[in-house]
Amino acid sequence: DTIAVCDCFCRKVFEVNEDPCRYDIPLESCIMLGSRARHIVAAGMGRAISKAECSQIIMDCYAKGAMLNVLYEHSDSNAVEAAICLCCPDCCGSIGSYNRSWLPLSVKAFYQAQANIDNCVGCKLCVKFCPTAAITLAEGAKKIDFDPAKCIGCGQCAFHCKKDVFTMVAGERMVYLPNRPVAEARFKQP
Repeated sequence: DTIAVCDCFCRKVFEVNEDPCRYDIPLESCIMLGSRARHIVAAGMGRAISKAECSQIIMDCYAKGAMLNVLYEHSDSNAVEAAICLCCPDCCGSIGSYNRSWLPLSVKAFYQAQANIDNCVGCKLCVKFCPTAAITLAEGAKKIDFDPAKCIGCGQCAFHCKKDVFTMVAGERMVYLPNRPVAEARFKQP
């Protein structure tokens, strides 16, 4: 009944700490629904938006590399939807921490990518947008390598690939990725 948009809490934390983000996703990209939306608007922390504006924000952020996560009341996927998180692999509290080698990653995925490597031309778009490094392209290689065990089902690879290498297949599963070795962190710590 009510939709609001506010600044992304995760992105704001990294911004305050002057930690760089490689994506051009607007700060105002956290979508609240229902009672949370009314609270955000009443507190002056966000603004009410229409369904059409909400859809446009989702499409714009997703095209820039945001992962779309629906958050539910009490983290129960059978409960009411409470928010739509549009965070990037750099700023997301959980995936950003995994990519910095701070924490392991444990997520419930509802899709998984399947790859037809024969279609790959080595353009690296999928590598750039994969949040967990499930897709790599070795130096001098002509085609990508894909590790389905690292796939969290975000769909960024399928969305950005121009050669139909990836398709998304529905299927609920838990994905656990142990802490990344520091040498593989997206950002090198001082």
